[in-house]
Amino acid sequence: MRKQITSLLLSLLMLLTLLPTAAWAENAVHSGKCGKDLTWTLENGVLTIEGLDNMENYSSAASTPW
Repeated sequence: MRKQITSLLLSLLMLLTLLPTAAWAENAVHSGKCGKDLTWTLENGVLTIEGLDNMENYSSAASTPW
């Protein structure tokens, strides 16, 4: 009986690892700095940049923090 319970629990844990975790984090708010006095916020696919300073010069899309 103990082996059956253990195998059932292991099977359930393996099924839980298959759940898509990216869908749960889709609405997460990300933010940071992109200059001395500039901040950026990415919320629900909308990028907002606020502040009164010059933005850092990003040479490619791969180097941007958002």
